[in-house]
Amino acid sequence: HFDRHGFGQPILVDDYRGMGLVVPPVTWTIADIEKHVGSDLTLDVIDVSRQRDFKMTMRQWTEYYNSPVPKRVFNVISLEFSRTPLSQYVMAPDCVRELDWLNLYWPESPEDSFYVRPAVQKYCLMSVANSYTDFHVDFGGTSVWYHIVRGEKVFYLVSPTPRNLAAFERWAKLPSSSEIFFGEMADRCYRCHLKAGQTLFIPTGWIHAVLTPVDSLVFGGNFLHKYNMGLQLKIYDVEQRLQMPNRFRHPSYETLHWFAAQHFLEDVKGCYESNEPVPSYLMNGMKDLADTLQLWAKTDGPNAREHRNQVPDSIVPNLLIRDIHRVLKTQQNQASPNKSNKQNPIKLTIPKSLTHGLAETSLDSDPLTLKKKKSTPPVKLKSANGKISGNPEKSEHQRITLKLSMKGSAPSIVHSSSTFGEEAAPTRTFPGSDDYVYAGDDYDDDDDPLPPPPGARRSRDQVWEPNLEA
Repeated sequence: HFDRHGFGQPILVDDYRGMGLVVPPVTWTIADIEKHVGSDLTLDVIDVSRQRDFKMTMRQWTEYYNSPVPKRVFNVISLEFSRTPLSQYVMAPDCVRELDWLNLYWPESPEDSFYVRPAVQKYCLMSVANSYTDFHVDFGGTSVWYHIVRGEKVFYLVSPTPRNLAAFERWAKLPSSSEIFFGEMADRCYRCHLKAGQTLFIPTGWIHAVLTPVDSLVFGGNFLHKYNMGLQLKIYDVEQRLQMPNRFRHPSYETLHWFAAQHFLEDVKGCYESNEPVPSYLMNGMKDLADTLQLWAKTDGPNAREHRNQVPDSIVPNLLIRDIHRVLKTQQNQASPNKSNKQNPIKLTIPKSLTHGLAETSLDSDPLTLKKKKSTPPVKLKSANGKISGNPEKSEHQRITLKLSMKGSAPSIVHSSSTFGEEAAPTRTFPGSDDYVYAGDDYDDDDDPLPPPPGARRSRDQVWEPNLEA
């Protein structure tokens, strides 16, 4: 599906059976979560009314969640548990595991990477009724899978068009952003109501807010993939401009992209060797990726040291970037082996002795003009006894260039000279001055044509009438 249609729209699945998704049963409580992650685990908790976060232990959260007395609205949306015993009870859908760069490209052996594998693949979200998460874009342009085990969620979704992203960036910088509903600033805001048992896939860059009508338990995860590489990098740039704190950003983001680029290069080379077509989304993504890697590899600039520190030791940046550009150039040459006819007139070089017969040949379209090659000296024309004569070179192999113009109407037949000193032979000229391409014009030719003879037309609003010296 993604190969044919891409992944640019949210996908809602009513029945998760058959997707390969594994989650705990609906009977699980917050106490069960505490049992498998540990009572002393520190959580980032959001105070919904202030949209600010603070710390709380898992034990304290369980007590708060189960308290029967009225309480302030707190929300937990960032409990990543992939390194806890809870991880064995949750498995992402098959499609996610097959696309996730961490599964595909991050080294399995710790010796292959100085950096710790990013923990972004498994999240537990525990929300009480009336919780609200304001508009945001998931870190690094990651896509999201989101499954409701118990409760309900209402999503407000805005597509990542350039206009909406620019508006979001302006909104995020406002001191009063929490008092403004961003959906009213976007060109369109969609509402999606999720209930228990449903699964939502949110693509790269979608701006969204989430309302929790009732107490809810949700499992989900974030992942980078190959279908939206350009937009993923664009969201990363937005985060940098907004100066997002590191704890709200994708860990080892640039390192993961270096690993992915290395594998993409090998994939494309494999396509060439097996004569298989390279998908357009992959080539476009590699171009965006190569441009960004080139910026990250610079040795100067305000963040040069930070960028360089994220380059894996096993990768030589400049060599990898060079190889990617070579692959892109090869693909471009294969995609367009010939230049456009509209930009590059066809030129045929023929012996002069054949021009008389060719000049009488009928062409149904595309007027033509005969021009001498640059190496041929200009010929002075003189009028004698009503005939056109001259002093051409005597070589039998004198050559001229035949230029086909790509615009204009069919030429008319008049009499001119193709063999000096003889009866005039028919050749072709043009009924309208705008259709005429004369020797003084250079229409993307590699050879500079000879200048027009004295008196030749030098602008398109003049009638071209060559002067004949007596």
